Amino acid sequence: MRAGGIFVPMLVVKEGLFPQVHGTFIDQVLQEHRVELRPTTLSEEKHLTQLQKRACSSKLRRLLSLRHLPDIYADVLNLFYYTSVCKALDSTSHVAAKKTPQM
Repeated sequence: MRAGGIFVPMLVVKEGLFPQVHGTFIDQVLQEHRVELRPTTLSEEKHLTQLQKRACSSKLRRLLSLRHLPDIYADVLNLFYYTSVCKALDSTSHVAAKKTPQM
């Protein structure tokens, strides 16, 4: 919590909430909604690195205000659905390809 707002690291959004959705798609949704991400403070960055036990890129360390989440949630959920359907169709096409006789 900072300046009266609650923020979520993009690491949590991309790798925690929607790990199946490619990060660039989420970035595109943020750009379309003109969501401004806040940089982390040094103490927040240190805490995030300790929790992840690894270094992460500066894009993943940026913070999303929770007040923007309702605006982008529907679009990111659509991306999640689209990704899941594509994976399911891709896996069924591999199964169908194995079942069809090869000539």
